Amino acid sequence: MFGDDFYPTPPELTDKVLSCVRWDGVTSILEPSAGRGDLVERIVAKLPYHRSNTAIDTIEIDPELSQVLDSKGHRPIASDFLDFQSFRRYDLVIMNPPFSSGEKHLLKAIDLVRDGGQVVCILNAETIRKPYTRSRQELINMLETLNASIEYIEGAFTDAVRKTGVEIALISVKVDRKPNSSILQNLAEAEKLEEVAEDRTASEIVDGDYIYGAVRRYNIEVKAGLKLIDEYNALRPVLTRGFNEKYPSEILELSINGDKYGDLRNLLVDSLRMKYWKELFQSNGFSKMFTKATADRYQKEVGNLGRYEFTVSNIKQLQIELSQSMLSTLDDAIVSLFDNFTNQYYDEQSNSVHYYNGWKTNKAYVVNRKVIDRCYGAFDSWDKKFSSYGADNAVVVDIEKVFAYLDGKVYDPVSVSEALKRAQDTQNTRNIEFTYCAATFYKKGTVHINFKDERLLKKFNLIGSQSKGWLPPRYGKASYDDLTEGERSVVDEVEGRESYEETVAQFDFYLAPRTDLPLLGASNAA
Repeated sequence: MFGDDFYPTPPELTDKVLSCVRWDGVTSILEPSAGRGDLVERIVAKLPYHRSNTAIDTIEIDPELSQVLDSKGHRPIASDFLDFQSFRRYDLVIMNPPFSSGEKHLLKAIDLVRDGGQVVCILNAETIRKPYTRSRQELINMLETLNASIEYIEGAFTDAVRKTGVEIALISVKVDRKPNSSILQNLAEAEKLEEVAEDRTASEIVDGDYIYGAVRRYNIEVKAGLKLIDEYNALRPVLTRGFNEKYPSEILELSINGDKYGDLRNLLVDSLRMKYWKELFQSNGFSKMFTKATADRYQKEVGNLGRYEFTVSNIKQLQIELSQSMLSTLDDAIVSLFDNFTNQYYDEQSNSVHYYNGWKTNKAYVVNRKVIDRCYGAFDSWDKKFSSYGADNAVVVDIEKVFAYLDGKVYDPVSVSEALKRAQDTQNTRNIEFTYCAATFYKKGTVHINFKDERLLKKFNLIGSQSKGWLPPRYGKASYDDLTEGERSVVDEVEGRESYEETVAQFDFYLAPRTDLPLLGASNAA
């Protein structure tokens, strides 16, 4: 009745074919050798479990079978698949092609989804096992390149309407979607040529790679978007729903953030500016040094940055402003951390500080090398295990941030997170090593901290004491012999003569006001 290559797909094999499909994102399907519709009908029955609005197109070369398909509501859109051409894109080509020319049909199907999609195909196994023709060899190479899945099945058609004992190969191919844009490609090539011509210093290349890269991406996106808008505006008179209507509606509409009536060019530029400014603030190079006060301040103002061009010069100016503002907030953070160690809520913490008679006060103190602080939340309340998330709020984070500032370095949150994560993975909470301290966490809600660098701890204590007014005005500026008896008394209580002489010699390091800070986004010098 029908042709020699007509072998309807039996239900069991159909279900196996459909099990190979990844249904996420499938909205358009092609069955290019539809026969009488056995495979299509099974797909329709399965679709309610996946996507009921999926469009299914069929192709069938046999006129009688085409009539059968038409009667079932699956009118073929073409007859010969090997000659089929279409601008339509298919997410899935699912097929049981003629056994005699299966390799040509499968090659055609793979070409249809070259820009992204899936092909699931039933093929005569000999097509794969005996690649004696050029087209079969081409198919084998293509399947290897695409890392196709091949399953050999015997007896798949022994119980079919039209029986055959031929072994089949069930082949599944997925091509990842990679949208190609000639606009983006051309602009990217132009940007590369411009970049080669730029005269940039070595330090800019090392410290500014992220910034220059972000600005370059921004420029490419803006130019590509504007080019797309220009092309759209040029095509608008053509892409309408009618020819003779006075006010024809558009087939294709373009909008920016839901707005299709505003100035699309300006809407695009403003949106991309905001996108890149937000990304810059969230980047590790900027956010890692933010104190909470600085972060809150600039997150509120980031909305206004959409009015400013995303350029290297504007970013560098912002770096300077942020770094300058960080000086005062970090100085405040030093005092806050200094005060933290005197909040004696229990006897253990009283050993964290050493009291002395300061300048015109008898309540002065310095922080000891070993301190104890409260730390609630480091251990999970349910399973009592150490949690890096809970410990991330501990005082060690403030110590690392403040001491990096005292050391003239940029705080590195990654090293802190990695140390806490290792402790969580091993559940070893003793002597966790950080850059400036080692910490041991206890389930009773305390953390024991050992400061590593005595010079930085001394600097921390001197700045904290100075901010409290506990040191004489001439502290560190006058030699020990030139001090008054009262001033010497304070020196003796705080650090002693020998240490004080080093303070005088290194005054700029210990007590001189800080007037600079590594730029946000720049790396520490080696």
